[in-house]
Amino acid sequence: MELGIYAFGDLSVDPHTGKSQSIGERLEGIIQLGISAEKLGLDVVAVGEHHGRNFTVSAPEIILGALARETKTVRLTTAATILSTNDPVRVFQQMATLDQISQGRAEIVAGKGASMESFEIFGYEDEDHDELFDEKFRLLLRLRETNPVTWQGEMRAPLNDTFLTPCPKQNQLPIWLATGGSELSLKLAAQTASPIFLSAFQATKALASRIPIYYKAAAEAGVAAESLSVATGSHLYVGKTSQAAQDDFFPYYASYWRNNSARFTSAFPKETFEEWTAPEGPMLIGSPQQVIDKLMAHHQLLGISRFIGQIDVGSMPAGMAQDSLALFAAEVAPVIRRETT
Repeated sequence: MELGIYAFGDLSVDPHTGKSQSIGERLEGIIQLGISAEKLGLDVVAVGEHHGRNFTVSAPEIILGALARETKTVRLTTAATILSTNDPVRVFQQMATLDQISQGRAEIVAGKGASMESFEIFGYEDEDHDELFDEKFRLLLRLRETNPVTWQGEMRAPLNDTFLTPCPKQNQLPIWLATGGSELSLKLAAQTASPIFLSAFQATKALASRIPIYYKAAAEAGVAAESLSVATGSHLYVGKTSQAAQDDFFPYYASYWRNNSARFTSAFPKETFEEWTAPEGPMLIGSPQQVIDKLMAHHQLLGISRFIGQIDVGSMPAGMAQDSLALFAAEVAPVIRRETT
């Protein structure tokens, strides 16, 4: 199984100091985590896109470009590009440029978008978001297949024998479809023979009930199951012990949710945290063995070939995130690789 990390660069108030990092400090922290991930032998570094006021990364391609110059082997991907409010042509050009700079290590994870900020900023709030994403995702795949390209759709100006530059370094730039498990997105991924990146923010058994939709739709479209892949991503924090992980991480996690969820604006209950981090809960937060157990459940129930963890949640101090990353790489990754080979 491939293992890696991802980041959104949220800006939260440190619960112990009452201060928050500057935007520059937050972005530098993401870059340093990516560099460390490669040094520690991980496979993937991903950067998300978010347009909320409490996030620093609205242009993940820029961060990935910086990482391309500081790394040699790790795969570099978005997690996820909000394709509904992006032009697929521009996305492809930017990521093809990244692919050239990184000597063939770029990937795209494309998603519809889970928050309204992006739709409002770019003037798509009144559109049919499912139809919009469907057309743009199919166009993105088409751009990968042929150059020059001729294409006609409903939501964008046509392309008439248009040549796109630069071409990627790789013969075929990997493109994943990000989904929370909706039937429409799973069927779109299956019909286009696209790998899926599942946001694992619900219990693994519940998420597993969605996987058959993907494979059934693929079979109906004549797509071989062997050509499909599943990856997952979730919040990740590894402590030396279960209690240390709970005690150290909870204040930062509570700050994160108070900043970024209408549900928890006044307080983030400890009971909710304990429910999410319990053996059946969705978040990979705990001792190395607890994280191993949950990753193995992802592998067994979801059939995943890749996992990336959002390791910088809550604007925790850089040293704390680095320590968690080091434990993940040293104590979790070797076991997962051995057991899933």
